[in-house]
Amino acid sequence: LIYDIYPDIIVENGYARPDAFYISFWKKANEKVFKKAQNIYTLTDGMKEVLGRYTEDTRIKVIPIWTDNDFLKPLPKKDNIFLRSNNLLDQFIVLYSGNLGASQNAEIIIELASRIKLDKIKFIIVGQGANKQKIEKLLEKKKLSNCEVLPWQSTETFPYVLASADVSIVSLDEKASSLGIPSKFYNYLSVGSPILCISDKQSDLAKMVRKYEVGECFNHHEIDEMCGFIEILYKFPDQRQVFYNNSLKTSSIFNPDNAKLFL
Repeated sequence: LIYDIYPDIIVENGYARPDAFYISFWKKANEKVFKKAQNIYTLTDGMKEVLGRYTEDTRIKVIPIWTDNDFLKPLPKKDNIFLRSNNLLDQFIVLYSGNLGASQNAEIIIELASRIKLDKIKFIIVGQGANKQKIEKLLEKKKLSNCEVLPWQSTETFPYVLASADVSIVSLDEKASSLGIPSKFYNYLSVGSPILCISDKQSDLAKMVRKYEVGECFNHHEIDEMCGFIEILYKFPDQRQVFYNNSLKTSSIFNPDNAKLFL
């Protein structure tokens, strides 16, 4: 079961040279292991194509991640304990929840917060990772009052965190666009959140966003366009409602009962 394709993702992110000895060794090991596997499963067609470098693609089956629509679901703001405990009940929440590593480029969120001046729009970053300290220092340097970084929340609080979002950010490094897909994308669908996708526009993630019309996708340098998207959803609730409905509808496709349809 392949969630992320290694060592390819290490090379694409610049952590190793493609001709490094251990990279060559790892790739040969992949070929041997995959050859002995009875079945190989991965998450997207793009990942299947990359895995085809190691084995016959006829042996690779694509089964998307699914989400738990009983555990994760929409919730009125007035009933959201995460919003209440953080004094966010009257705010329009732009949420990033997840790993704060190099490949997520969460620093972009700080730039978005620095450009948007509407009082009620609040950027919330929830997570941990190698770049968290860097993000906190950047936030402190810019002295932004409309952005806050919070640690991982408890399992009990997690559904309330996701349900707090008026817009959810999913970011994927452009170099790794065919090497994985963020699982948080499917979780955001369960709570009906519109998606602000930051990725190569030909990535599997971007294709999903467009196919199901659950949000918009932007390249990493399109900061002004991202700001415009957030402000439109803030000013025009009817447009946000369209994405909300599409997200909930799409989440019903990616569930355990329907996973067998992809076999």
